[in-house]
Amino acid sequence: MDHGIPEVQAAGLLALMGIFDLVGTTGSGWLSDRFDNRLLLLTYYGFRSLSLLYLPYGFMPGGHGLTIFAVFYGLDWIATVPPTVALTRTSEGNYDHAFMIAGGLCLISAVGVLFAGKRRAAPALNPQPG
Repeated sequence: MDHGIPEVQAAGLLALMGIFDLVGTTGSGWLSDRFDNRLLLLTYYGFRSLSLLYLPYGFMPGGHGLTIFAVFYGLDWIATVPPTVALTRTSEGNYDHAFMIAGGLCLISAVGVLFAGKRRAAPALNPQPG
């Protein structure tokens, strides 16, 4: 019910995003065999940034804003994986370094969530008599 969106509509938007994710990822695999993977990643991250910058406007009443977001964000949600894998395979010959870096970042994230949302209590403003 976040932002007043009914549950069924929210589930539909998520399903739409998932459908376009399947299309985008499959298409990305095909493209990564035929085009420069660096340019593909540039394009994907560029469109992802535009999608995320558009998202606050998607909540405006009287439009199809969230549907538009779901389609474009869904198209490149996981689409970055095929060109990233292709670049890693080409440059290293294996995925060892990529797995080590990803594992290290996950470990940092795991510890980092312990501090997420934790607020420090404000010091009391009660002056001491005296």
